[in-house]
Amino acid sequence: YSSIVVNIGNVAITGVTEINYEEEQEKVNNMGTGKRGHSRGRGAIVSSASIGLSMNETERLRDAAVAAGDASGSLLSLEPFNIIVAYGNPQRPIVHKLLSAEFTKDGGGGSEGDTEISMVHDLIISEVKYR
Repeated sequence: YSSIVVNIGNVAITGVTEINYEEEQEKVNNMGTGKRGHSRGRGAIVSSASIGLSMNETERLRDAAVAAGDASGSLLSLEPFNIIVAYGNPQRPIVHKLLSAEFTKDGGGGSEGDTEISMVHDLIISEVKYR
């Protein structure tokens, strides 16, 4: 994941273990005479994402939340941020931008025998820019 660039506030995030994102839009056939649709209606586009972070990175973000004025250190209090994901050949990378991301869940965990603790955090995003 060396090509995923995440800055949240003034914190550069390097401990990304995974990232997932998608957009979904409801599409429905509009019916008229006959048995087949004659046009198509489209609903809103809903974007969502998740990011896996090492526990060290999660705790760095908690420190940033405290520095921004949230004494509890909750990820939920962080200001919206963008995530840049670059794939492929360094000479011609494919860049996707996840805009206006915010954490929607916060928590912690671990289990017996863990050598590294990481957490997957759900995000709300406004949109994905694929180009």
